[in-house]
Amino acid sequence: MLEKGYKIVSKVKKKNVTSESYVVGAQVLIHSLHRNGGLKGRKDLALRVISNVLVTKSIGKESRKLLKESGWDYVTEVSEIPNPLEKGSKEASSLHWYNSGYTKLRIFEMVQLTTAVAGTKTEKSITNDVTTKKQLRIKKLFYIDADCIVVRDISDIFKLPDDVTFAAAPDLCPPDHFNAGVLFIQPNVQTFQQLLRNVAYVNSCF
Repeated sequence: MLEKGYKIVSKVKKKNVTSESYVVGAQVLIHSLHRNGGLKGRKDLALRVISNVLVTKSIGKESRKLLKESGWDYVTEVSEIPNPLEKGSKEASSLHWYNSGYTKLRIFEMVQLTTAVAGTKTEKSITNDVTTKKQLRIKKLFYIDADCIVVRDISDIFKLPDDVTFAAAPDLCPPDHFNAGVLFIQPNVQTFQQLLRNVAYVNSCF
């Protein structure tokens, strides 16, 4: 396990909140994770695991506070990636999740996480705490949608060999597609950029 103060994080579990209506779901998700074994302090995992919930600018300060108090280690704001396809119906485009499928592509670019470390003392600031920033490198990432719950220990996903860079489960319909609600990846900026180049040409389910 990595001790406190190290700047490398091997594994991180993330989820995406793009609407206030999903905040409760995110709270239930982190509770279900902790109830089914959790991942903090696990001696059977090679390196430290953290939880990080992704939010867009539409999520207010109070909701972000609630997410943090629910047990998420970090709450990180990301920019939305709009649906580039114009064939979606007006009914579909009005739904909160219409663009979230593209916004979740942000997980592929998250090769590191910038965290604030409060309470650091300096020689020039003996009485006042100052906030410093630390870069955590993310090697493996397990993404879970906000409307999911964990029903058993999921630590095995973080024990996959290093040569496994992507894992997903098949969708019910159509069966030749995978379900993007639960994904295991190794973040890579080049992969993210390639996905962005392709989104305008890949068929949408809407």
